[in-house]
Amino acid sequence: MIRLDGVTKTYGGFGLDVDVELGNEITAVIGPSGSGKSTLLEIVSGFETPDSGSVFLNDRPLDGVSPEQRNIGMVFQRPTLFPHLPVRENIEYGTAISDDEIRDLCELLEIDGLLDADRSPETLSGGEKRRVSVARAIVTDPDALLLDEPTTGLDEPIRRRLKYELRCVLADLDIPCIYVTHDQNEASVVADSVAVMRDGTVLQQGSYEEILESPRNEFVADFVGIENLIRGEIRETDSGRTVVDTGVAWVEPEPTVLDDGNVSKSDVCVGILPESVTVTENTRVDGGRRTQTRPHRFDGMPINSIDCTVERVISERGSQTVFLDCGLSETFKAVVNSGVTVNEGDDVAVEFDGSDVVVV
Repeated sequence: MIRLDGVTKTYGGFGLDVDVELGNEITAVIGPSGSGKSTLLEIVSGFETPDSGSVFLNDRPLDGVSPEQRNIGMVFQRPTLFPHLPVRENIEYGTAISDDEIRDLCELLEIDGLLDADRSPETLSGGEKRRVSVARAIVTDPDALLLDEPTTGLDEPIRRRLKYELRCVLADLDIPCIYVTHDQNEASVVADSVAVMRDGTVLQQGSYEEILESPRNEFVADFVGIENLIRGEIRETDSGRTVVDTGVAWVEPEPTVLDDGNVSKSDVCVGILPESVTVTENTRVDGGRRTQTRPHRFDGMPINSIDCTVERVISERGSQTVFLDCGLSETFKAVVNSGVTVNEGDDVAVEFDGSDVVVV
């Protein structure tokens, strides 16, 4: 377990202020550039000293303990290998681990072929260097492992493979692993839990699913991909249903979201993932007024459905991101299957299920 108790650090106009406890699992630390992710790693590793507060590793205070005495493994953005030593000696350096254990680890990381090839670091690809760095950090039998964006700068196919390999390797260590990344997908694949940072503080910590279901504020929601954020007011309909009136439609989350005491104010923000949105055709009737082809209206108002106009469509591998003008302050987004025909200027309706709506 790693615990940061009232840890602060100030650099010019930036200030870190963290109270957090990380168990024997993989914790992905995510946040925008300059949020304090790397500073957090530097303080835990001992390369930076906090202005106040303490760091504990397995309840052992690390105040005054030098980096080399902390028994913490580090994997940096830029691999730091001994240029004069071949791969095997780089991995074995300073350890008494058996040859079989080294080979088993290297097989998991898909670098076992480098052990007997007498390869020097300068002949390795970027992905191979990262894997060797991970292996070298693990074979020292650390009490904790810190990884600072270990897949950054790699080609996409290599990144994709490496994140799955890292998940398999790190999950078996049973030590605290702090994994800094900018990639939301990578965080969800590799980590058991996620800590979202902004301006030097941890805003929310939990599993990726927990954060998606109950983001603490609008920044957290937007950062983990809930890009469709709509402000509205909670109201009771004439028929007794509890909805959020957004001005262009009623949004009805699951009843428990609004009724179990989690929401204490009338003005709220609702959020919907672009991947949870369905885009359907709209037709026009007399006077140019839009009418939905699917009846999602209640008491005369559309519910969990908004009339929109397609602004633009961006095609990606297997999907399309549709940007929509829904009469809101921000552009609405939907991610739909590439087989769905959507064109700029189309009048459509976006629809979503109440179970996919979060209230911030």
